[in-house]
Amino acid sequence: MRRCTRNAWPGNHHKYKGYPPVNIPDRNWPEKTINKAPRWCSVDLRDGNQALAEPLSVDQKLENNHGLRLPRWMQIALSSYVQQHAENTGTEVSARTIWQLFQQHYLSEHIQQRIEIVEYSEHALAHKKTAQAVAFLKLTSNGLDSIGAAIHNDALSASFNAMLQAVSALQKGSVENLNTWGRNIT
Repeated sequence: MRRCTRNAWPGNHHKYKGYPPVNIPDRNWPEKTINKAPRWCSVDLRDGNQALAEPLSVDQKLENNHGLRLPRWMQIALSSYVQQHAENTGTEVSARTIWQLFQQHYLSEHIQQRIEIVEYSEHALAHKKTAQAVAFLKLTSNGLDSIGAAIHNDALSASFNAMLQAVSALQKGSVENLNTWGRNIT
């Protein structure tokens, strides 16, 4: 039986019965019973979050156990998978299960081929605040190399678009083995 403060868990302390008194003749404290909630609640977070007055949220469990601080939009997306799992199993979802759901939906390799970025470069096209960025990259997959380039208003989007271009070329099969380029030049 757990007891928490009235402040931390208002009204719920009434549903727990006190421990039966223990009769030890040379001591007086075992005979005392608790008739009100204690001022604090000791908590062991290893018990699956059940002792907390306010249970940890999905994102708090990931941050406490794995150091991940999810952005709000990703918390919402992951929570839908956690909710679906809880409804399907009819149980509370542990921190370990939340981590497995996160790995399954966001860290698993959905692409059937291994792609590795081997070269990358980016720079601004001018020296002013409104300058566009250009990104270049070379990636390899199954012995084939692909090159991508893109221009955008921000460097991140340029980099991403260059990567999409190179991956698309790989999937279309419109790439050559770039490792042989320049070797036959005399």
